[in-house]
Amino acid sequence: MEFDWCSENTNNHEILFNSESIIKKKIEVTLENKNKNKNENIDLQIEKCFSLKLNVTTRQELIEVLSYMSFVSNKLRGFIRQKNPFTVNSEVKISYNELLNYINWILIACESIKKNFVLKYRKDLPSDTDQIKLFKTSSYKFCNFRDNCLIHKNKLKNCEKNHFVFDMVLGDIKKLLESLKLIECSNDNNNLLWILNDNIIIFNKKTSDIKKYDYYNQNNISEDEIFIDKNTIFKCFDVISYVLNKMYEEAYLFINYNIYSELILI
Repeated sequence: MEFDWCSENTNNHEILFNSESIIKKKIEVTLENKNKNKNENIDLQIEKCFSLKLNVTTRQELIEVLSYMSFVSNKLRGFIRQKNPFTVNSEVKISYNELLNYINWILIACESIKKNFVLKYRKDLPSDTDQIKLFKTSSYKFCNFRDNCLIHKNKLKNCEKNHFVFDMVLGDIKKLLESLKLIECSNDNNNLLWILNDNIIIFNKKTSDIKKYDYYNQNNISEDEIFIDKNTIFKCFDVISYVLNKMYEEAYLFINYNIYSELILI
């Protein structure tokens, strides 16, 4: 089963992610969109990300890191859609620890290269334990004007939509890692596999207790409990992958075609 979390409104030139619910419409994938996904190059190999230089000094090094961030996130998104992504499947194998390592690499890469961009202000995610929401994601509205957006010509101009939102997606990646570790406190992947196989867990925010169900009525959940199903987890991976793809595509346009942007500092 496929899940789409984004909606493209071509009249408003924006793409919206809603952090609370499934999005209104599916993205219409055009030939143009397919052609611009340069990060799907067959020469990319997921394990090579760990050998990349993250303290980039050139634009080409920067675009290579962005390309791998997008590529790795797309691969992880594919892995997590399987009922058991931790066994051999179509000649592809990943362990639970490798999954965490790849997510952590994306986190470190984001932190390392964000200094090369003008970033939009980002409020910290709530730290109050009463506001814990596992696998929480931010809401994004990406600008579709590409190189025609005035903010690229003058960074002091305002754009109500998103461009390079590293701080926002960093918050979402940290929340994903935190959530996976909380539901797998014994450092295995039993609870995650349980969820991916169309089951449910209930996580208690105060006690960290976990209850497993093959079916559960959300109306029976107390205020200290969180309902987690595979929909919740899929969405988190989908959103992060989508955001990294959008930032890669925008940077690629300016760097590859040597177009000046005040948002790219290197």
